Amino acid sequence: MVRKIGSNMTNIHEALQEFSGQSEEFSASSEQVAAATEEQTASMNQMTFSAQALTQLADNLSKMVAIFNLNT
Repeated sequence: MVRKIGSNMTNIHEALQEFSGQSEEFSASSEQVAAATEEQTASMNQMTFSAQALTQLADNLSKMVAIFNLNT
């Protein structure tokens, strides 16, 4: 009986160690996903800023070109 309890305790200990290792792997994977998401968010923000700047430049160019009205 004592041997069986000791064996069960060993099995439980091994299972907990395996679970702990898997939890650490999952945590590391989650951190990688979070970092990738943060990078993508930063890239999207930069693209939004660039698109807004390009729109402003296009508007300014359109106003400058409108001065030269060739429809006479």
